[in-house]
Amino acid sequence: MKLEYYDDIFRNTLGASMKIIYVSYLKKDYSRSAVHFECLQRNQNLDLIIEYVQFPKGIFSKIRLLSKMFHEYKNLNPIFLVMSPASTLVIYLRLFGFRRIIFDGGWPLSDAAKIREISKINKLFIWLIDFITIHLATYYICESNEQRNFVKKEFFVNLTKLKVNYTGFAEPL
Repeated sequence: MKLEYYDDIFRNTLGASMKIIYVSYLKKDYSRSAVHFECLQRNQNLDLIIEYVQFPKGIFSKIRLLSKMFHEYKNLNPIFLVMSPASTLVIYLRLFGFRRIIFDGGWPLSDAAKIREISKINKLFIWLIDFITIHLATYYICESNEQRNFVKKEFFVNLTKLKVNYTGFAEPL
């Protein structure tokens, strides 16, 4: 995995923050983001502080944790990397004033909704969540150039906001 990619996304593009906080609803090894989380955590040559926060399910628990994080990190200006499939965390982070949010969605949730047998209202709701979270995030990471072009057209997003990260599986270094 090329570390120059992370240097471009995290340091050059977003500034000099040295703290990256990965957030999700699930365990950190579930998401495709786990591959680069492990890579960054294992690489001692980078001046980054990598942290993982697993969010609770209840809304009041989320708000309590976000409030605590806001007070803890307000002067650090960290980068939050939202791991798939926790797209709604982008909304919560933005509501709490965090500005530097990378959403590693890989592909939109609405892609899966298209093939599932759910109502058109639910499909529209899922598309709307995708639209809002992709636009609220500073960057949206796709899994391929084809997916990047699809997201650009489907959600009316500028290509500069969309990044591509090819991931596989984590294996020992």
